[in-house]
Amino acid sequence: MHRLTVFVRTTDTAGHSPLYVEIVRHARQHGLRGATVLPCVAGFGESRTVRRRRGLGLAQDRPLMLLFVDTADRIALFRMSLREIAPGSLAVLDVVTTA
Repeated sequence: MHRLTVFVRTTDTAGHSPLYVEIVRHARQHGLRGATVLPCVAGFGESRTVRRRRGLGLAQDRPLMLLFVDTADRIALFRMSLREIAPGSLAVLDVVTTA
């Protein structure tokens, strides 16, 4: 099994929708077993700007982690198509063991 972790911000968009929503929809269309979106307490990326949580909700510019676990083949296909939707997003791929 492989896990793909994608990092985006709450303010990133794809058209008129939040990018994280479009990525989750895209994962479902590609038949992945599931997707999880986790809000992060704090983080920074290429801009070197630290973004941190203030209060509740996703209205602020905060980092998000999107997690996907599936077979190596399905993750590989999804990862290739993800480059079109979120070309500037960081994606980390690792091998996992499921219980």
